[in-house]
Amino acid sequence: MKELRDVQQRSSIGKLAQELEMHPFDLLRVVVGENLLSADLRYGPTEASRVVHAAGLEAWWDVPPRRRPGETQGQALMQAVLGAMFSRGVIEPHSARADNLFRGLDPETRAAMRRVVNALIRAGVLTSSMTAKGLSVTIPAGTLESVRSFVEEGSGGVVEVWRAL
Repeated sequence: MKELRDVQQRSSIGKLAQELEMHPFDLLRVVVGENLLSADLRYGPTEASRVVHAAGLEAWWDVPPRRRPGETQGQALMQAVLGAMFSRGVIEPHSARADNLFRGLDPETRAAMRRVVNALIRAGVLTSSMTAKGLSVTIPAGTLESVRSFVEEGSGGVVEVWRAL
């Protein structure tokens, strides 16, 4: 995600969506739902900052997670994303925008992280839901202890998903 200080000119919805790494329809959903629709459909740094806050946009990654010896990329990403969610308190009833889990990663790592998150959702380790702000994910209360064991000790039921990656 571009730094907001880099948004110097008033940008169109399409350009702002690109700068914020969002789909234009998701951006429109937020600006309409949060009453942030500008009269000329253009957004400068101040308005962009309001949109970022209202949408709950966060860049979770400055650099891609590192692999430990013998670990696959998927395993490293799973460890990193569950650790990040756990440390940020993204535990039911709290959730995070699904795209926050990918924001800041290069395209190749982003695609791999999407596969990992989808595997976690299919396994029931994470749950997803559509909200007014977009797709959100959380660690459900029912898997919290397994996720905690995995993040803190590398053990628990989540290990089976990790081994499959």
